Order: sequence, then structure tokens, then C-alpha cells
Amino acid sequence: MISLLAYNFIVLGLYLSILIIFVILLRLAGVKSGFLSFLSAVFHVHTISNNDTEIILDVYGNRMNFSTNRKLRIAIRIGVITSTYMMALIFVDGCIVSRNVLLSTNVCPMKTAMDCFYFQSIFDVSANRFFCPSNEVISTTNVTAHLLTCYKWEIMSQSLTGILSQMGICSSIVSLLGLLFKYLYLLAYRKYWGTILTVILGLSIIILPIVVWMTLGPPLSYVFFALLTTTVILIINALFLVYTVYKSKNQIITQQSITRVSKNIEV
Repeated sequence: MISLLAYNFIVLGLYLSILIIFVILLRLAGVKSGFLSFLSAVFHVHTISNNDTEIILDVYGNRMNFSTNRKLRIAIRIGVITSTYMMALIFVDGCIVSRNVLLSTNVCPMKTAMDCFYFQSIFDVSANRFFCPSNEVISTTNVTAHLLTCYKWEIMSQSLTGILSQMGICSSIVSLLGLLFKYLYLLAYRKYWGTILTVILGLSIIILPIVVWMTLGPPLSYVFFALLTTTVILIINALFLVYTVYKSKNQIITQQSITRVSKNIEV
């Protein structure tokens, strides 16, 4: 019998394996060209110039040097890693191992071959194995569980059509995350009120699930919770990218001013 800890390691290993496969595919396509194509297709950050000495990107209307700007590289890579991790999570949950969160008032899923573990409270770190009778309310069984986590090997019942459908869902989610990041950036790029609205949006996404969790319990699935977490990361990253762009523009203006002053002195 697989323990809860083993399941967690298996799921994490599957996520990392998919990310490694993604990196290998980028290498096969050429690391630089594959990475830049991914940026253009998903995040709509297009390449202006790409040569052996530098890479110039069009970051939503701002010309930025990817090769020399360290903060820009950090922001871009955080966005890519976040979106690809979400892609791996959705694919694993839909095609290989699915996870379900249940409360004591919920009905056991009508699925077979599920391994369930129960917790006495939402803050409990230890879990015990529990057999969840199909289509029965958990509170009527012989366990006083507050929270249950159930795992099912979806790969046992997968077909080629199901796998291709899940890959399509993953692709759509990654594209939506790329668009979300673009519009979060454009919102935050608006001085003062845009930045304030972006911060308020991020705080709302953090606070609302906590309020729902404390009042109604954890009704959200792992995937939905991961999407909320990903959105918060993208909001923070969009604010960081806006800061990077403004700082780079100010440095360019300062350098141009110094150049003009030097030319005037020479004249």
C-alpha cells in the first residue's frame, strides 16, 4: 500500500519529469530559438533582434535588452517556470494521478481504486489511511474525519483520445496564463492607479480563499488552488517587470542626457 508521503513524492517527481522533458524539447529545438518562440507564442513578448552578442525583446511596447538586463531575465524566467509548472500539474492530475479534497459532509466519490487519507483538522500534519465507501456520506462512516485527500491512478483508465484532450487543456491554460500576465502588466504599467488596482487584485485573490476556507471549509480542488497561487505569482511578477522596465527607461534617459551634455561641452 502506498503511503501519503509516497504519493506526494510520486506527484512531485511527475511534475519535475514533465518540466525536464519540456527543457529537453527546448534544447532539441535550440535553447535560444525555442525559448524565444515560447515567449512570443505564450507571453506575446516578441524578439526584435537575436544575434551572438545580444537579444533585444519587445516587452509590450518597450525595447529591452534581454542579454544585459538581469532583472528582465529573472521576470521572464519566473513567468515561464510558473506557466510550465501549471501545465505539468494539470496534465498529471488529469492523466496520471488525480487528487480530490473532501470534507466530512461530502459523499465519497463513485470511483474505484482510490486511496484516501483523513486529517482530524485542516492544521493536522499526520494522516491515516481511510476506505471511502462509494456514494456514502463520510460522516456516517466509522471515522471522525474533518478533511480527506483521495488519490486515483487515472492512467489506468486513460485512452489516447483522453491524453490528447488533456494536452489540449494544458495548452489552453498556458495560453490563458500568458494573456493574463500580459494584461496584468499593462494594468500595472499605468502609473499610480494601475499599480494600486493590481496590488488590490492580488490581495483579494489571497484573502478571499482564506475567508472561504475558514467559513465553509476547503471546497476548492488542488488544481483551482494552484491556479489561484499561480495568479498571485504572476501579479507579483508583473509588478516586478513594470519596476524593471521603468528603471531601465530611466537609465536610458540618464545616459542620453549625459551624451548630450558631453557633445555640448565638446562643441
